[in-house]
Amino acid sequence: MDIYAETWRPASSTSNMSGTRSRRQSAREVAPAPPAISNNSQWRQAYVASDTGDTSGVHSTSLGLPDDSRFTTSLAMSEDQPLLAVGSGSHETNMFFVQSLDDQLDVKASFASKFPIYSLALHGNLLLAGTDRSTSVLYRVDRARLLGYTDAEEDGPLVRCVGTFKSKAARSVDVAAPGSHAPTRRVACVDFAGDSFLACVGGVVSVWDASHGQQQQPMRVERVSAQPLTRAVWSPHSGANLIAAAGVDGGAAIVDLRRRGRAVAWRVSTAACANDAAWSPLVPYWLATAGEDGAVRVWDLRYTATTPAMTVRHATSAGVPRRVAWSPTHVDLLSVGTSDRAWRLHSLHGSVVAECRAADDVGAVVAACAKGSTYYTLSACGDLFAHRLTPQALSHAAAKRSEGDSVLRMAETAVYARDIRAAADAVLSQPLGSDVATTRAL
Repeated sequence: MDIYAETWRPASSTSNMSGTRSRRQSAREVAPAPPAISNNSQWRQAYVASDTGDTSGVHSTSLGLPDDSRFTTSLAMSEDQPLLAVGSGSHETNMFFVQSLDDQLDVKASFASKFPIYSLALHGNLLLAGTDRSTSVLYRVDRARLLGYTDAEEDGPLVRCVGTFKSKAARSVDVAAPGSHAPTRRVACVDFAGDSFLACVGGVVSVWDASHGQQQQPMRVERVSAQPLTRAVWSPHSGANLIAAAGVDGGAAIVDLRRRGRAVAWRVSTAACANDAAWSPLVPYWLATAGEDGAVRVWDLRYTATTPAMTVRHATSAGVPRRVAWSPTHVDLLSVGTSDRAWRLHSLHGSVVAECRAADDVGAVVAACAKGSTYYTLSACGDLFAHRLTPQALSHAAAKRSEGDSVLRMAETAVYARDIRAAADAVLSQPLGSDVATTRAL
C-alpha cells in the first residue's frame, strides 16, 4: 500500500488568486510525512536498543557456516562429544559438522545429502535427518575420525547411510481446505530416545526402532492434530513413552505410548501458533512452549488447567520467540531465540539474565540447545553462535533468602553460580558461633 495515498488531496480553485492561496495552503496541509516504520521493521529499533545492554558476563563466539544458499534449518548436539551437526535446505552441500572447544567453533567436515535437510537428531554415532519427501534418513557417523581422535587415513566413509524411513503423508499438497494450513511432506522434526526415534510429518507422529535397521512400517503412528505440528520431542524422564507436541493451531499435547487406543493424555490450546516445545530436564512435569504472540508459556502437566503456570515475555522486544531450550544446570533458567535475531536467557523470577545477538545477518533463530553453561543458537542465514555464561552473569539471577547478612548472600550467589570454592570461603569466614545460622541460611 502506498504510504502517501491517504495524505494526498487534489486542490480545486475558482480564481487565480484563490487558486494560488488554496494550492499553497494545500501544499502545507498535504505535504507527505516521513515514512513510518512498519511493524515488520520494529525489531530493528528494538534490537539497537537491546544491543547496548550489559553482556559482559557472556562470552559469545560466532561461526559463519560455508552454506552458499544461506538456508540453514536445523541443529543437533552430541551428548558426550564436542560435536554439532547442522542441516541446510540447500540441494548441494547441506550437512555440516562443527567441533566446539571452549570459545572456538571449527567446521570439521561438510557433505551433500541427496535431499534438503529440515530436521536433525544426533544420538551416539547415529544421525537422523528429516527431508522434504516425508522420509527420514539414518546415517552412521565416525565421530572419532571426524574429531581427529584416530587416524584420518583409515578406510571407510566418515558418514554412511544405513537406512531410510518413510512416514505417511498427505496425498496432495497443492490445495488446502479453507481455514486449514497447506499439507506438507516435510519432516518437521526428528528426535531420539535410546534406540527409538520419532519423525513428524504434518500432524502425525511416527515412531521407529533404529536398532532393527531399515523398516517398512513404523512401530506406532499417532495423529496428534489435524494441523501441522511444529515440534515433537521425547520426554527425557520416561524413556520412549511420553512425547510432547506443539502445532500451528496453538495446541500442545502429551502423547503417552503406553496407552491403548487414543494416546493423547493431555492437551491444551492457545490462540497463537506454538513454534516450539521443550521439556524441562530437571522438573519432569514442566513443559515450555514458544508462542507466536510473543509469550513463552510454562505448563504444569500435573494439572489440566487452561492457564499456564508461568508466562515469560520480553517487555520491549517486537520479536517472536522461535526456539526455546531449558538450562541443563539451573531449574529456573530458560533460553529463548527470537525472530529478531536475538538470544535471551530468562529467569522464571522475572529478569533477563543475559541477552546477546544471535545472527550476523538478518535471520530468525531456527535452533537452540544447551550443554552445561554454553548455549548454542543457529540462525536461518547460517550463523552459529556459542554463548558461554560466566559466574558474573549468573550472580545477578541468584535468588537470595538471607536478609542483611552480606557474607551469607555472597555464599548463596556463589552456590547458584556453581562457584563452590567461593561459597566455601564465604561460609568458612563466618565466626565459629554462627555455624547454625549459616547452615540454616544455606
